[in-house]
Amino acid sequence: MAREQLAEARRLSPQKQQIIFEQAFLELQAGQTEAGVAFFKEAFELEPDYQQARSYYIAGLLLSNQIEEAEALLETDQQWTTLARTELAISAARQVGAYSILIRVAEIRRDERPDDLQRWVGLAAVHYEAGDTETAISVLEEALATFPEFAVQGNQFIEDIRAGRQPGAPQVTVEAQGGEVIEVTSQ
Repeated sequence: MAREQLAEARRLSPQKQQIIFEQAFLELQAGQTEAGVAFFKEAFELEPDYQQARSYYIAGLLLSNQIEEAEALLETDQQWTTLARTELAISAARQVGAYSILIRVAEIRRDERPDDLQRWVGLAAVHYEAGDTETAISVLEEALATFPEFAVQGNQFIEDIRAGRQPGAPQVTVEAQGGEVIEVTSQ
């Protein structure tokens, strides 16, 4: 039913990008990634300077694991900034492990709101997920210098990273005696 309604709307307004976006979202929800990407591409090609269309097309490319093609469409700061505000693209980048994109997006978000501790922690987390523990620690150290109230938790995150543990994850201790578990504690 929805497909038919969108097809009719499209017949009446063939150049309206919002209708094409809706067709793309419908296909993605139905698990038809290739068809969704084709709609995003069509909307983008109608007006390549429309940044939202570009970001959605990039998201589609990422969903279909075309990371290099997606990165090639990110040429200007404005394009990157728009992408940083497009949750679908961020989710797609995370899904396929496009860490170069995720790192740049996290940097943009942090730079937009440098007084927001969560933006700093988010940037450190992306570096950590990308396997760059040295930079993750460096970002956390910068956050500690900016947010003294973050000292206990930030230092714990750094200690966890250095020890090879997931930062912020509960530490579980199991005490056993004679092959029998006698106590499990979580910190």
